[in-house]
Amino acid sequence: MPTPSRPRVRPLEAFPAPAEAGGDGAPRFVLRDPEGLFDGLLLVTPAVLDLLRRCDGTHTPAAIADALASATGARVPRGDVEALLDELATALVLEGPAVEAARAAALAAYRAAPARAPACAGASYPDEPAACRRFLDDALEAAGDLDLPDRVRAVLAPHIDLRGGGPCHGAAARALARCAADTFVVLGTAHAPLRRPFALTTRDFATPVGTVRTDRDLVARLAARGGGGLLDDELAHREEHSVEFQALWLAHLFAGRRDVTIVPVLVGSLHARLADGRPARDDARVADFVDALTALVDDRGDRVAVVASVDLAHVGPKYGDDAPVTPARLAEVLAADRVLLEHAAAVAPDAWLRALHAERDARNVCGAAPTWALLEALRGRGLAGTVLRHDAWEIDPATASHVSFAAVAYA
Repeated sequence: MPTPSRPRVRPLEAFPAPAEAGGDGAPRFVLRDPEGLFDGLLLVTPAVLDLLRRCDGTHTPAAIADALASATGARVPRGDVEALLDELATALVLEGPAVEAARAAALAAYRAAPARAPACAGASYPDEPAACRRFLDDALEAAGDLDLPDRVRAVLAPHIDLRGGGPCHGAAARALARCAADTFVVLGTAHAPLRRPFALTTRDFATPVGTVRTDRDLVARLAARGGGGLLDDELAHREEHSVEFQALWLAHLFAGRRDVTIVPVLVGSLHARLADGRPARDDARVADFVDALTALVDDRGDRVAVVASVDLAHVGPKYGDDAPVTPARLAEVLAADRVLLEHAAAVAPDAWLRALHAERDARNVCGAAPTWALLEALRGRGLAGTVLRHDAWEIDPATASHVSFAAVAYA
């Protein structure tokens, strides 16, 4: 396979491998493919990961070899770099003809299926229908006494594993049940990198308690905005749980009551805007898509509801912090959350982003972008949010790492 002239790494996830993974105790990193074009996980050395960080589509192999030599102080032969790039292209790590063919085949298979299969059934929630309904009903009851508005127009919901965030999920679901909408635009956090700021899918969502249809007309309307091509990353939906959890709740809540549809949207990171403090709308693609979403809400009125499927802080060694989360640290995290939730309840998207920029997103708030998009779509409509629950879960007791999350109803 010819060496890519300006190699570009695909949107992959990288994380440290266990110390014993390489067999020699040397550090390794794991590459995971959210699109599923290569099977399983790829183990790479820190040197390979460093090379991949330089494969951004703007540098030639010669320039990459020179940069590596400058960084390491050692001679890096261009031929060795080209040979490694060839291997990475063959392994479907770098964009190119092999990836295009694999992506086309995977996308055709995904689109040929009658519906998107649930990725988390049997793990985050039961896969047997009756058991799943009981599990979801238990979460609804566990939400406790809530100050719910009579008529809800939008919801900020958690996407934490239902096993750890059931009561908060139940609170958000009880708010969803008070929406008069027949279409729910679900803005889910994209946990894996996307090639564009947003990714849509045309697939219906199968769940153990029924299938939720996707409004393909509205998907087509939105897919042409934000620079277009918003179905190109459709495979990102295949394993992503953030939209799946809301589809599950909608299937459960409205079964036998009325037919509802969804518009599934994955929202990419605003990390660059959180770092530099510039408005999210400085990206014309982001601004155009949010304008299209706002127009959709204008057109449909209360027949459409917007749901942001998001979590808040991710703290502790599991998320890159040096020390376990103590009770005092957790109290600080939740206090910082409350500042964010005040901006969210006030439908203040600019203040939401400014607050995250001020702390340099030090708490890894994974719902930053979908929440901002929700608030933009609600801006100027006279709505206010009611915080129904604000919880945290020790997701990794071995390191005392925590995730926080909330449920907010807008009326």
